[in-house]
Amino acid sequence: MRLHAPSIRQLALFALALLPYLAKANPKAPDWLQHAMKQPLDELSKGANSVQLVNYMSCTYSRNGTCEMQIQTAIKILNYNGKNDATLSVPFVRNGDKIRDLRAWLIFPDGQIREYDKNSFVRREATDSNTLFTEMWIHELSAVDAVRPGSVLACSYTRNTSSVFASHDWIVKMSRPVLNATLRITLPEGWSIRGTQVNKPDVVEISHGRIYTCVSVNQTALKSEDGSPIDGVIPFVGIDIIPSTQDRQRSGILVFDTWKDVACYSANQSDPHCTPDPKIAAKVEELTANYDNLWQKIQAVCCYVQAVNYVSIGKNLNEGGGYVPNSATKVLTRNYGDCKDKVALLRAMLTCLGVDSYAVSCQIDRNGMLVPERPTRNQFDHAIVALRVGEDINMPAIVTTPELGHLLIFDPTSKTAPVGHLDSGMQGRYFLIASKESSGLSTLPPQNSSTILTIKAELDATGSLRGHFSERSAGEVACLSRKANSSMSADTIKRCVGEWLSKQSLDTSLVYYTIGDDRDRNEFRIDVEFDSNNYAKRIGKDKLLYRAFMQHFPFYVPPNAQEGVRETPRVLDEYEYTCESIIRIPDGYAIESMPHDITHDESFGHIELRSSVEADIVRVTVKMHVKHTTIQAEEYERLRDFYKTRNKAHLASVMLRRQPQL
Repeated sequence: MRLHAPSIRQLALFALALLPYLAKANPKAPDWLQHAMKQPLDELSKGANSVQLVNYMSCTYSRNGTCEMQIQTAIKILNYNGKNDATLSVPFVRNGDKIRDLRAWLIFPDGQIREYDKNSFVRREATDSNTLFTEMWIHELSAVDAVRPGSVLACSYTRNTSSVFASHDWIVKMSRPVLNATLRITLPEGWSIRGTQVNKPDVVEISHGRIYTCVSVNQTALKSEDGSPIDGVIPFVGIDIIPSTQDRQRSGILVFDTWKDVACYSANQSDPHCTPDPKIAAKVEELTANYDNLWQKIQAVCCYVQAVNYVSIGKNLNEGGGYVPNSATKVLTRNYGDCKDKVALLRAMLTCLGVDSYAVSCQIDRNGMLVPERPTRNQFDHAIVALRVGEDINMPAIVTTPELGHLLIFDPTSKTAPVGHLDSGMQGRYFLIASKESSGLSTLPPQNSSTILTIKAELDATGSLRGHFSERSAGEVACLSRKANSSMSADTIKRCVGEWLSKQSLDTSLVYYTIGDDRDRNEFRIDVEFDSNNYAKRIGKDKLLYRAFMQHFPFYVPPNAQEGVRETPRVLDEYEYTCESIIRIPDGYAIESMPHDITHDESFGHIELRSSVEADIVRVTVKMHVKHTTIQAEEYERLRDFYKTRNKAHLASVMLRRQPQL
């Protein structure tokens, strides 16, 4: 093949084509980023893997409700553990928002700069395994593989959006330290801002004419602690935009002055989609044909809707479509839907039974925050049902309101909480009944939980222990155990039981096990038959020492108190716990020593250890009761001592001595 040298014209065209790439060969960081990188971190970086140098958002509203957001963000990676923080995510609503001028920079410690444009970002749907479709999308850029300690990853863009919910949760503290955070909002003439400070954010708020500014600097990382109150940790400023009276209709922005306003709006969104049709009526007849009792019929339709496949479809998000269910008929036909869709179907079925019901909004996200002083619709992330039942129905999930009477709260999305009970983590959470008669927020009732562990076994003269171990759990703990069991295959459960037994002694074998689940009473149980050779330790020639209690079974272990200094309050759930050891000692042995009795009383709970001997049976029992309460950080040492007492009780041992032969 003959090669021709390129002409001057071809070289010129080639150079022009390369200009965009040649321009990026020596990119320059923007002024705002250069300024941020020069700021000293001082104590802020100690113990951190990364630091947020810049968190800037400027929002400019127009009278028609549209908002232009200018976003700037920059993260400095301090060490290799912080590499996973080198990811940028730019959210937007597809076919509703516009992202413009999207640029990013990766600045290495030696000063080299790598620049990215919009085409460098991966554009994907913000979905998970339960989402069939959503309008929420993400532009995403990962620099995890390229970043080095000391590198800075930064991004800026403009987002044009419009939503009926003009609210912002401006979070001051994050999981990483923040050097400088600024929120700037510019409003049309006559508009106003309702700002709500939550959990004492360290911010400076300035209102000057139509411009509102909120600044926070040198914020240390938010410490994550087990059992912290859901709405009492994260400091933030809740911002709600209030259009002028003449602009409210034109802007389309919803404004709620009271929770009753939110309840009425929610009822208007939900109620029209809960009307039964002949197909639904026929399905209810089929499900309840074998029952004469209304309560049994209610249970039948509730269980059916719980089994409907959970699939999320997010449409018309900027217009509030995330809170509008599909029709009950459509949900029945498809046999899938999200939480609000399942609520619509269940309410239609209950109507066929002559049972009044209401949609209920609540917040279940572990990091979710609902502020009672701030009536807004979009503080909720979950939908459940309240159904009116007779006064003879008395179950843990019952609430009574002066306006609507005796109500049973039920979650048709839960796979583990039976009718009459609530899933773990829901007790004490705020909820709002979608009804024009609703007076406002209420709290979900506490759900009592209990566990009874019992070991009945026989110890022989060689130190081997053979017998039966059982765990009986009820309430929230039963839901947790049920969830753990449902996520594992039979072989996996058997392996877990075997591994648990092997921790009791090196030579322990599983004879058999059974699992039982009584959903009507919300009880879960497991029974294990075992052989444990050399369970008791021989002390000299004549003594045997054995632990009264086996280690906790892996399905549910009550949490230990956190070590170190506590910074946030700790929420305790109502919980009762009994562990009983009933051991028959071998012939020819007598008691050398027994565990000392223990009693530990606190305002939040009680622990006791008791032991007794009757003939050749040694009985050792630990009981613990914890009340539903909140322990302040400065009182946490009491809780730590409380759990140390519990752990000490579980180490109780019995010493046996062989009697001389007569």
